[in-house]
Amino acid sequence: MRILFCTIILSIGHFLSAQGIEFFEGQFNDALQKARTENKLIFVDAYADWCGPCKRMAKLVFTQEVVGNYYNENFINVKMNVETPQGKSFRKEYPLSSLPTLFFINGDGEVVHKAVGGKSEDQLINLGNVAKSKINTYKEFALQYEEGKRDPELILNYVVALIQSNKSAHKIANEYLRKNETLNDETSLRIIKEACVDSDSRIFNLLVDKKSELLNFYTKEEIEEVMLNACHSTSQKAIDFQVYDLQEQAKETVAKYIPTAKDTFSFQTDMDYFLALKDVDNYLSISQKYLSSKNKKDIIPTIEVAENIMQFFYRSNKATKTAEKWVSKVVSTKSEGSHQFLYSQLLAQNQKTKEAVKYAKLAMEQTQDKKLKSKIEQFLTTLKS
Repeated sequence: MRILFCTIILSIGHFLSAQGIEFFEGQFNDALQKARTENKLIFVDAYADWCGPCKRMAKLVFTQEVVGNYYNENFINVKMNVETPQGKSFRKEYPLSSLPTLFFINGDGEVVHKAVGGKSEDQLINLGNVAKSKINTYKEFALQYEEGKRDPELILNYVVALIQSNKSAHKIANEYLRKNETLNDETSLRIIKEACVDSDSRIFNLLVDKKSELLNFYTKEEIEEVMLNACHSTSQKAIDFQVYDLQEQAKETVAKYIPTAKDTFSFQTDMDYFLALKDVDNYLSISQKYLSSKNKKDIIPTIEVAENIMQFFYRSNKATKTAEKWVSKVVSTKSEGSHQFLYSQLLAQNQKTKEAVKYAKLAMEQTQDKKLKSKIEQFLTTLKS
């Protein structure tokens, strides 16, 4: 019976996917051809199923009408699961170190702009505006560099252009930084800030050493954002290479330099790590600590963790029973139809068919969303068969 429900379970949370941004269906090469024909940039959402911020954007941002209208008009939109065969091929051409990574690529396959991390509705639209205004100039800077030019402004512009084009700037930045002793001028400090993309790097250590000087040009929050993004990048490396020592290093770095972000970073990246590795026991252990740390009135973390369990660990009795217990506390208070539906599926997965029917019907009564109603109807039909 547990296997019977997996097809329906894997579709949870996707009933809104047809709203908002319309994503291109087909091979990436076809998207490139379409971009050339329509003279548009390609927007690529590079994500993984286990990535929490990716899922939140897909559910809460990509589905917004204003976002859909803007992106459907201006870009060819592609969702790229980086763990599929096509996604792995994409990553060879367009390396990334954090998820989600949002690319803007022209019809010739060149990255015009990119950003990492989850975005709000306004931030995503602003990101599109920035991408449209960009001209990929790293080749121009590369030519000047090859001609022997090494003035600080050129190095800064070259580093920024390389990073925006999803290319490594470590060699260019490190060569310049090694040949300059004081590094206290504004341009050198900006090079350090812009080139700091990993916490397990010499440039990150330089950023730490030069923090007081950097504060003459940037706010404390701006510097801490660079540090935090670099730590997220190293955490992503830990997942990619399945090296937990890198994850521990990233957590220690955040605890040392951004203590206010320590707990959130530790919980979220550990959960992402164990989810990516399909390690159910460690995922449940970290999730329990994470949920215990949250305000009990905030039900969203519980729902997100339970949805992950349903998607990735639905074959584990221990995981689904634990998720059922957590979500039961949500539905015992006033909750949405989608929460009742999630609970009903957990109950069904745990062989509690009668209760599952009860909560599926409650979900049907509470929701006005036609697509969700259709999902519930399909689910009830399966339960009764």
